[in-house]
Amino acid sequence: MASENESAPSCRPVNYTREIGHKICDELYEGKTLREICGADPAMPKAVTVLRWLLEHGEFREEYEWAREAQIEDLRHQAIAIADHSAGDWVEKVRRNGNIVTVLDRANIERCRLRSAIRRWVADRLAPQKPTVP
Repeated sequence: MASENESAPSCRPVNYTREIGHKICDELYEGKTLREICGADPAMPKAVTVLRWLLEHGEFREEYEWAREAQIEDLRHQAIAIADHSAGDWVEKVRRNGNIVTVLDRANIERCRLRSAIRRWVADRLAPQKPTVP
């Protein structure tokens, strides 16, 4: 039985390069998760490899942190945009007597509220935790 090291070579990179680091950070900024970035393209490293690179390569860690901060900022802006966007809040309904009335679409409002809340929640979880003063 072959050991893990003797198995067929993986096409996924294991050595850090600036080009791969930049690509990862660009895609993070575009809103993708690390799982999406690493899982979608066999030319990208596994997520665990990226996490190891963060420990080993200070330049990559700084760029990665910047990309995460930009991603957090973008999520917060998306939450505001969703909350501010009122299209679909009101819909026209035809009553039994044929009259058309404009009514509040509560389902649309709840969906927007949920979409905004999820983005705020994710942004809060991605944000680095600041130490508390005792």
